[in-house]
Amino acid sequence: MTGSMHLLEVGQYKILIDCGLDYEKDRSLQSNENFPFDPASIDVVILTHAHIDHSGNMPRLTKAVSITEKDTIILNSRCICKNM
Repeated sequence: MTGSMHLLEVGQYKILIDCGLDYEKDRSLQSNENFPFDPASIDVVILTHAHIDHSGNMPRLTKAVSITEKDTIILNSRCICKNM
């Protein structure tokens, strides 16, 4: 599965939507060591859900910069679907 990771820039803010771990069959886990952006530039992280391909690279991101629970929003897909 490919790691879901999308950088959204809104005005001066940089929002990371998902921070997934890429673990395709023919890829090494070392490919997850470098982010395609400067981790220190991220203002907030939104995780769409807690599957490893959407949130598995969060430990590496939190080690790279000071991101805390208050900087992360986790959407509960069950609640979203239930309310639709």
